[in-house]
Amino acid sequence: MRHNKRALSPIIATILLIVITIAAALIIWSMLGSFSRTGTSSGVSIVTASAVLQPDGKTLVLKVAVRNTGTTLLTGYIKVSFPNGTAVYFDSTGAALTTTPPSVSLPAGQTIENTAPAIVSSAPTSVTFTAYYTDPSGKAVQDIKAVNVAQG
Repeated sequence: MRHNKRALSPIIATILLIVITIAAALIIWSMLGSFSRTGTSSGVSIVTASAVLQPDGKTLVLKVAVRNTGTTLLTGYIKVSFPNGTAVYFDSTGAALTTTPPSVSLPAGQTIENTAPAIVSSAPTSVTFTAYYTDPSGKAVQDIKAVNVAQG
C-alpha cells in the first residue's frame, strides 16, 4: 500500500526559515532598543568661567556658567578654590558667595549663570571652579576648570 505524503519544497522551507529568523531578530532588537531609551544619563559641564580682579586690587569678580548635559535633574553646588587652599561656594541665588555648600537644583538641559564678587586680601593668579552635582540615584558628576585671574 502506498501513502501519499507531501512535504515542503527545499526552497520554500529555506525562505520560511529566513523570514522567521529576520522576524525574531527584529523583535529582539526592538525590545533591547526600548531598554536603552528608558535609561537616564547624568552630566554637567562648565561652559564658561572667569575671574577678574577689579582696579581696587581687592575685589575679584567670579563668573561661571554650568550646563546640565544629562537627562535628569541634578542637585549640587559650584565651588571656587583659591591657591591658598580656601574655598567659597555660589549661594542658591548665584549672586553671592558662602563658606558652606548650598544645594541647588539644575534641571536637565538647563544652564545656570552665576556672578559674585569676592573680597581678597591678596590677588591670586588663578582660581579653580568645580561644579559638583548628584542625580536622583546618588550618582555624582562633576566638571573642573582652572582659570587665570585677569586684570579688570
